[in-house]
Amino acid sequence: MSSPAGRVIPEDLDSALVRLRDTLASERALEVGAAPAQERQAAGSLPFVSVIVLNFNGASVLARCLDCLLGQDYPDYEIIVVDNSSSDESMAILESYLPSDKLTVIRSETNRGVPGGRNLGVLHARGEIVAFIDNDGYARADWLHGLVRAFADESVGAAASLVFFARKKIVVNGAGGTLNLGGYGGDHCFRSSFEFSTLPGEVLYPMGCGMAVRRSIVGDVFPIDETIFNYFDDVEVGIRVWNAGKRVVVASGAWIDHDFSTADAIHQNKMYLCERNRIRTVLKFAPVSHLPRWLLHEHGLKRYLGIAGLRFLPVRAWLWNLARLPSVLLSRLRMRPRPERYWGKVARTWAQYPPPLPEEHLNSADPREVGDAVVLG
Repeated sequence: MSSPAGRVIPEDLDSALVRLRDTLASERALEVGAAPAQERQAAGSLPFVSVIVLNFNGASVLARCLDCLLGQDYPDYEIIVVDNSSSDESMAILESYLPSDKLTVIRSETNRGVPGGRNLGVLHARGEIVAFIDNDGYARADWLHGLVRAFADESVGAAASLVFFARKKIVVNGAGGTLNLGGYGGDHCFRSSFEFSTLPGEVLYPMGCGMAVRRSIVGDVFPIDETIFNYFDDVEVGIRVWNAGKRVVVASGAWIDHDFSTADAIHQNKMYLCERNRIRTVLKFAPVSHLPRWLLHEHGLKRYLGIAGLRFLPVRAWLWNLARLPSVLLSRLRMRPRPERYWGKVARTWAQYPPPLPEEHLNSADPREVGDAVVLG
């Protein structure tokens, strides 16, 4: 197992972090581990779950993702892999898994982006619960049991998994997420040690890697906006769930280790997509009364002037959105947003910042580098 800096992390260290994580979960009384006896005995009464895996050029991670899914201890589920027109060895890998009676492969002739791929998967899903995982997400064997527990409450419409960094298994990647008043998104507990993370109960939206939606409201949530192509699609899922009168919660016993594949490596393109989709999300879902105040805060040119190559990024993002204002108005007419149901989950800040660079996703703390002193400053 290699770390981001090229160091080799010994398997015994990796296993030790997993054991530590399990111990912390036990101390915090999280329902993590083998499914309770009553669940195993009542397997016939458990809901059928569809797991949708979105893949684009994920040959380096796809097999591990599928192995983890096929190793689930949940009795009744299907796996639907949507391939977004990959050009690498992904299809050859998928063909080797076709003998499994749990696996279905849907290949799109074009890359429809993340929301388009999710929409395509939903069309083929048969489950009472529809779950999603990225091709670089590695689900713990009892992940589906953890998700299903969250849906025992009928008021729950969607659940977020507890996601850790695959390369630093004691560090939280996210436990659902929220927006701030400027429309910037962020994952709860991002890059925090599991030991000191305060896990939220309800969240505005579930992280796309590990989110699940109740079948009865799928029609209120999907199809999601394919115009955005990537980033903020999970935000839309969460807002639509709240708008439908259901809650979005964190399934603290549903664990995924999240790696980061080469799909996240295009720094400037990612920043542009995040910026334009942030604007579109606010225009579509914010209360109308909030928009004038928000527009006064949109002096975006200053945010990027110091970043080489991104001087005109806010201008591009706004021009893109202005050209698509009719589709924003049509979306609001169709959805009939009820911000009183979800706007209270928005963080009351106006902080402005560009999205993190890809390398910032990889927390570099290494237990082997711990010394005999702690420096606070």
